Amino acid sequence: MNIIQACNEINKLCALGSINSGDLTFKGGVKASLFDIKSFENKFKINIPDEYKQFLQKVGAVSLYMDEYGLGFEFIPLDRLAEFSDEVFLDMDNPFPNLLIIASNTARGAFIAYCKKRDTDTYGLSIFFGDEDPESWIDDIDSWTTLSEWLSQLINSNGEEDLI
Repeated sequence: MNIIQACNEINKLCALGSINSGDLTFKGGVKASLFDIKSFENKFKINIPDEYKQFLQKVGAVSLYMDEYGLGFEFIPLDRLAEFSDEVFLDMDNPFPNLLIIASNTARGAFIAYCKKRDTDTYGLSIFFGDEDPESWIDDIDSWTTLSEWLSQLINSNGEEDLI
């Protein structure tokens, strides 16, 4: 599944609102315009991955696979990425924008983030866990994926498989 197909599937789920007799809910959110994305990139002097740009424009900050307790996947609005990172790295060295936390898995206490790969200007997607020292996240990355691969896995498993 490519990023466009994943975005289309997510938009269908958001249009439905829920699955499994209402056990899991989906909520559409704020999308970003190309102007918003370019402004963000200029402000922070970065180039975010193309697939994430497409996701922001086609889907945006959505809530996926939310259970009755409000646990699930929360995608962060583009204009809140820096602020959200400040909250995660409270009283620590914040690696933003080298680490772009784009979503959280509130059930697992995990964060889905793009991280700038060592000695390059390219980003890879990885999962980081809240019970690990956030200041060591970048140094401890052992696996990478793409947003489309991760979303495909998430969608095909109905929200059950979210690890890389």
